[in-house]
Amino acid sequence: MFVWSYEAHRFACPPDREKPEYYTHISIDAFAGRSLDKAIVNNPEPFGIPKNHVKILLREISKENWGIRGGQAGCDVELGFKVEV
Repeated sequence: MFVWSYEAHRFACPPDREKPEYYTHISIDAFAGRSLDKAIVNNPEPFGIPKNHVKILLREISKENWGIRGGQAGCDVELGFKVEV
């Protein structure tokens, strides 16, 4: 996983946050229909990032629009897990 890191002044943070330097943006691209656990909001807490400082962008993309395992369409590959749309 590749993680970009920027200086705090590069982010637009809501003005009511008490620790703007901890404001965190998480971007997730996932198959449409995959279930996501809310634990992702709790995971940054051990690093001192409050829950209300986490912004999550979830992009659900249909399997037909994924090129995986050598460029095959995601809908043509046995994934090993269930995706319900």
